[in-house]
Amino acid sequence: MKNKIIASIVIAIFMMLMLSNLYAVMAVEELDSNNYIIFPSIINIQNGIATGTIKLAEEVEGYNISYQKKDITSETKKKIDAKSEESQKYVENAEAQLQQKEDNIEKLEQEIQQLQATEPVDEDAIEQAQETYDIACNDYEEYYQEVEKQIDQFDSEYKALIPQYTNDWTSTEDKENNIQMDFSKYTGQIHFVLWVKITNSTNTYYDCNLYSTDITAKSEENPSATKIKVEPTSDVKKYKFTVSDITPEEGHAYFYYIGDGNTEPTFSTNWNQLSYDEENKVLYSAGISEYLELSAKQYVYIYDYYLDANSKNVSEKILDKTELPKPEQKKYTDVFYATGISKISDSADCYTQILFNTPWGENTVRKVHIKIGKISDDTILQSIQNKKGTAFEDLLQYAKKNNGFYDNTLNSNATGTAGGIEIRDKNPLFDVKNIVDGEYYFLYAVVEAENGKYVQTEGVTLARANKTDSSNTAFSLFFYGSDKFSWKTFTGGEGEEVEHSKITKLPYAGNSIIMIMAISVISGVGFVTYKKYQKYKGI
Repeated sequence: MKNKIIASIVIAIFMMLMLSNLYAVMAVEELDSNNYIIFPSIINIQNGIATGTIKLAEEVEGYNISYQKKDITSETKKKIDAKSEESQKYVENAEAQLQQKEDNIEKLEQEIQQLQATEPVDEDAIEQAQETYDIACNDYEEYYQEVEKQIDQFDSEYKALIPQYTNDWTSTEDKENNIQMDFSKYTGQIHFVLWVKITNSTNTYYDCNLYSTDITAKSEENPSATKIKVEPTSDVKKYKFTVSDITPEEGHAYFYYIGDGNTEPTFSTNWNQLSYDEENKVLYSAGISEYLELSAKQYVYIYDYYLDANSKNVSEKILDKTELPKPEQKKYTDVFYATGISKISDSADCYTQILFNTPWGENTVRKVHIKIGKISDDTILQSIQNKKGTAFEDLLQYAKKNNGFYDNTLNSNATGTAGGIEIRDKNPLFDVKNIVDGEYYFLYAVVEAENGKYVQTEGVTLARANKTDSSNTAFSLFFYGSDKFSWKTFTGGEGEEVEHSKITKLPYAGNSIIMIMAISVISGVGFVTYKKYQKYKGI
């Protein structure tokens, strides 16, 4: 009992410390549990440039450092603070309750000992005291488990408020002031999360830290240019752009035009209109994927439309020919979204869905080159198992050179959440005899440039086959893809050597995905968006 009481108090104290300083909160599985990463206690901002120094523990050598900044809104910061306060109050109360229950148990234990030492021995009294003691112990155990469960819940809720890192890392090799971030376009109170990644040939660790600061207004000598930023929406193939440093005025409407920049547009109220995000203080567009998928540069023009003092319509250009930035190209498994091939029975249709997590115009038909084959090189699987830095690049090159058992170029036909290929047919794309239960298969795909018209997207992923009976045609291949199923979220590995027999620890995409596929085949609605974060611990 003593050990459990001590353990629960330790858990409580750790939780209080974690929530009070905000520094140990993680949103990924590769935690820096060894405290290798030492964040800067202060970040200095001078002339719009923020600098600070990331340090590593003395015992850490041979690691490369990279970092990235993720802004959070004041509203998110308030939610983080509220969650911290709520958690602290709960932990303080739980600690007091545990201590009270411990004192009660010790008191009851002393009463039993006194009864046992009293002559004559009253067996009935001892039995009743023992029952009271057992009830108190059970009550302690139940409350202890309840506290553990609630702490886990707070932890999950807290992590959900922290923005995830992306692939947009900045590498640094300097020993001092190895962080440099551009804050020249910020004013007022700002909040951001600093993500740090350290990696060597075998291991990768992540950690994050939350910072808040106030910046003084920009001087007239350094005026801020209007900032155009492209952002994804909840629909994986749709993107929007946001405009900061333009404060909308009452009675004014803001219209935008996107074109190749070769011809000056003539203003029209038929253009799309910008909306205003009050929380984030930015104007934002409707979906612009049809421009982002084009390889040629695209440019944005913005006009302010209003009535003047004489009630006449005025259209005033407030942003002239500003290049629309392209979103960062996704790589490897992150190119794919809700992708798989499944045939649930001999009599059922085979359902193929290969969708892409990339800008895709609503009515655009793209040519997609698909190649599928068996991964017969164990070193590829071992490098993925061990989280080797070049693992997926090795898989990509392997897939390019491999002929596979399916190699074809198809026209896209998917609509809705993502662009890509959806095929429902009695016969699969390939002979099912190529599929062996438990073996690993690659999917290599290129959304083609089509003579330079579009941005080309290339990706590779893999699946572990599920085929219960080699004599029938039922099988499933569920491929890893999108941020929620990226290999970067897996735990384990740590760079140790892996025997061939242990390679099978690489997981399937999960029974929950298989069920989603089965439902989609029966109902005819296709894959649904994955909403539940999966933790794969087999790798």
